[in-house]
Amino acid sequence: MQISGISHVFSINMTNLYSSNNNIDNYDIVPDGDLVIISYKGIFKSTTSEYLLNWIERFYSNRAFHPRIKLKCVFRVSVELIQNLIHHSSSYDSVFFISKSQDGSVCTLGTSNPVTTDQATTLSSVLTVLMNTPESELRGLKKTVLEGESRSSHGGGGMGLLDLTRISCGNIQYEFLPWPKDRDKLLFCLTIHLHSNPP
Repeated sequence: MQISGISHVFSINMTNLYSSNNNIDNYDIVPDGDLVIISYKGIFKSTTSEYLLNWIERFYSNRAFHPRIKLKCVFRVSVELIQNLIHHSSSYDSVFFISKSQDGSVCTLGTSNPVTTDQATTLSSVLTVLMNTPESELRGLKKTVLEGESRSSHGGGGMGLLDLTRISCGNIQYEFLPWPKDRDKLLFCLTIHLHSNPP
């Protein structure tokens, strides 16, 4: 299947992969003024990952990203975010997106998915530690996690979030929003910013 441009739309497994400049699901999770390159909403499976990564590679080859934003970094972040959704979310309301700033100097990758309040507490705790850890100490922190016993069969122990923090040079943001479909859950919105010239 050839990709004709950023307005192309098709469906995968009763869910949709969009390329447009519209915001996603009425939640303000895309940076203001950004152009959405790819967004996908639905259940995430291994086949979903393959489709998305193929699209990302094609968009990159069409110079949709700034040349200083390396495809390797976009891929690494995308894989980590998508794998997190495959392993930890089974909701049709899960979202993955990639956007770019108007001048193309910043690429933002993000996800949103429902979580329990207990999960939100754990995620907030891990992210607070990571965001307050100097970049020079993150490598040592990774070694500590690898040697620990808190990892699950999917990796766990905050390893994925740690890698995302390292790749983005700490340019990671998150928030928890009310989820109208279940008042006992929150929508976890995570965004990673890749800068052509990291601040």
